[in-house]
Amino acid sequence: MSPSQTTAGGSAGTTTLASAVVATTSAVATTVGGTTASTTGPLLKFTGGDIRVGLDGEPPTLDPAANSLTLANGSVYNAVFETLMTVPVGGTLQPLLLQSLTESADRLSWMLVVRDGVKFQDGTPFDAAAVKFNLDRQQASPYNGPSINLITNTDVVDPKTVKVTLKQPWTGFPAALSTVVGIMASPASLADTTKAARNPVGTGPFQFTEWVSGDHISVKKFDGYWGAQGALVDSIVFKFVPDETARYTALKAGDLDAIATTTVTTSKQAASEGYPVISAPPSGYGLLLLNTTKAPLDDIRVRQALNIGWDRDAIAKAFNGDDTAHAGFGPYPPGNKWYVAPTTVPSYDAAKAKALIKEYGKAVKIKLLIPSGNQTTIDSLNSMAQNWNDEGMNVTVEQVPDLTTYVTTVISGNYQMAGWINGLSIDPDGSYFNQFHTGGSGNFEHYSSPALDALLDQGRISTDEAQRMNVYGQAQQILRNDVPVIITAHGKIDIIVGKRVTMNPDYFFPARTVHLTGS
Repeated sequence: MSPSQTTAGGSAGTTTLASAVVATTSAVATTVGGTTASTTGPLLKFTGGDIRVGLDGEPPTLDPAANSLTLANGSVYNAVFETLMTVPVGGTLQPLLLQSLTESADRLSWMLVVRDGVKFQDGTPFDAAAVKFNLDRQQASPYNGPSINLITNTDVVDPKTVKVTLKQPWTGFPAALSTVVGIMASPASLADTTKAARNPVGTGPFQFTEWVSGDHISVKKFDGYWGAQGALVDSIVFKFVPDETARYTALKAGDLDAIATTTVTTSKQAASEGYPVISAPPSGYGLLLLNTTKAPLDDIRVRQALNIGWDRDAIAKAFNGDDTAHAGFGPYPPGNKWYVAPTTVPSYDAAKAKALIKEYGKAVKIKLLIPSGNQTTIDSLNSMAQNWNDEGMNVTVEQVPDLTTYVTTVISGNYQMAGWINGLSIDPDGSYFNQFHTGGSGNFEHYSSPALDALLDQGRISTDEAQRMNVYGQAQQILRNDVPVIITAHGKIDIIVGKRVTMNPDYFFPARTVHLTGS
């Protein structure tokens, strides 16, 4: 699954890739829009065994069309489910459950041909009807539907072929199918949606076995997996350990074989103590959502004061390490092809922040929400709040113990400012439109700009890369001026492993490549 999933949390990390056990190599030829791409990758040796993984929280649900906005969701989904399209780490967009994906000459429809020989873990065949069922269901989802609102019809042409008709051309459509909306769940399992929320059935290499509320989710090797590379261990237990220190302590004690973190300091400590730290390249960014419909954040002067009123470099150095001292000035990090450098870097300027608050002329009282569990993130936000308070604002940091409550609060808009993490799409439409377009599925800041909307509408349609680069460059500059969010840093999920296991990087927990080392 691609990392284009919105999640609550913190920042970046260090990479140390453990060695893989290579047995052989496989290649699958696929087509996208008439062009052929070949995916080649090593097959790893099955080592069996049962492993235990520490996650930062408990998923609200395991229904892909419901509230899936946590890191824990992505990690469990990576084991149980698969998407129509995929983006391998370091690779390009390519079909996974599809055999091919072809755009029509008028650009108003796509023909999707499903892969042969795939079955869901309950024995239900994966076919064109299953694709239609899932896409229709995602369209009806209050969480994900707005992100695919350009679809007008999804029709079964024959048992292997689906025709998706659009309101207008959509360049980012294939990339959208690599995100949560492209996850395929068994239609039979979804006959009872309440049961399905806690008993997921997909096509992935692991099948669900158990969910013990407040403690863990278990999955086991799916022997009927269609791919050449199935699960490499017998089972995975995903333990819910919200406290960062407790997760790392359990790893060192041998109670966990691997833990997920988004905190640089934890990763650096682990590396210094001899634990491998495995991570993909930056796949997301940390941000503060500013609810532009709630006073005082409905005033651009207050938002701009917040953006320049904290010492980015000093706080990053104190809490995240020198390697993240660069500020995030847009969804994409420096080095990404879609990154455009700011015309003016929003550097720390306490005097100007004070002047903006004085010009605003009213009391600035803001409650900043953050999930409990990551003390480094909490400490860094308290330092930011201290900067703002020194400039005449009144910003307090409030922790929310329950992750489901936290996500629901943000989605409902019942907040002023909230910490968040967004994943990045390989196509900029997926990163910009959903987050910043008026009515976008991830626009929890309730931001609206006609000028930005026009640019993002243009970017959706265009197939000219140079034109799209210009469009999204302009979009970045508008966002940097209007400040609907404060981007704090670019980051990724790190997996810290103990002595028993190794794995390749992935954007969530690497369920597909985790295996025992034999030691």
